[in-house]
Amino acid sequence: MDVSRDSLKLSFGQVAWAISRGRTPDARTLDRLRYLRQLHVPFTEAERKGSGNRMVYRFEHLVECGLAYQGHLRRLKPLDIAMAIGSERKRLRALARSIFDEIDPAEFRRVNDAWRKPTYDPMQERYVRFHDRDSQHPWTIEELTIAKDPERELRTIFDVTRDDSVTDLIPLKNSIVSWVGWALVAPETRPGRP
Repeated sequence: MDVSRDSLKLSFGQVAWAISRGRTPDARTLDRLRYLRQLHVPFTEAERKGSGNRMVYRFEHLVECGLAYQGHLRRLKPLDIAMAIGSERKRLRALARSIFDEIDPAEFRRVNDAWRKPTYDPMQERYVRFHDRDSQHPWTIEELTIAKDPERELRTIFDVTRDDSVTDLIPLKNSIVSWVGWALVAPETRPGRP
């Protein structure tokens, strides 16, 4: 099984299945992903081909959709997700590529337990957190790596927004292992079918 960033060429349905960790995505998830696509997540204006063409999702698109889905699970509004990903896209894609390059390809093949039993060291995990419109740093995505400066990072685990809500951390490295692992075994989908 070839495991490279360039080998991923997925359909919308395969991406939805992969970020749902091998489960059929529910209608709300599919609707949210379609709406985010209208807001240019995961495709930039330059990446959009004309209407009627079937979009091909690459590694970076999978990661953006996965992060958008995680933002949705954390009850962020679609516009906040799109604004954060759009404003941080270049840095986010570079971060995702560097994380992919750090991962042993054998990890992707263990997809069935990658999300049940983490095979990573939480202190070596690379976390990200969305900042929504009510944050001190609106519409950004923050990276946290506890191993770099444990004392500072542990103090900033919680981002308290103006309305006292907290945005959870997303374990990006472990999530990439899961999303790519499931994408590699995703069933083919017919056009018009998720």
